[in-house]
Amino acid sequence: MATASANSNAISNVLTSCANRTASDGNGGTYIIGCNWVDLVNLFQSVILFGIYLASVVVVIVLVKTGFTMVTSGSSDELSKAKKSLTKILIGYFFMLAGWLLVKKILTVLGVSEDYQMLAS
Repeated sequence: MATASANSNAISNVLTSCANRTASDGNGGTYIIGCNWVDLVNLFQSVILFGIYLASVVVVIVLVKTGFTMVTSGSSDELSKAKKSLTKILIGYFFMLAGWLLVKKILTVLGVSEDYQMLAS
């Protein structure tokens, strides 16, 4: 769970760091630059990784609950429901991670700089 809270902090750091960015105007004054494309990409990256971490925690909790249901099931109907639930959970989690990996690899193959990869780890 420490990684999820660290990612949550990363989101707020991206927002506050780019909002307070200033530059000199050459006449002794300063002006606010604000956020740019890289900051937006970093924000999306933090949000996506936070979602993956959160989904991982939820999957573990649901797997424990489903495993407990399988062990304590009194009828074959309950066992069948638990097995179907387990299958759906694992398939969904697999597709979520496979989609993330596929997009990350496509961006790498296309030569997109690490700064512009929304799914960089």
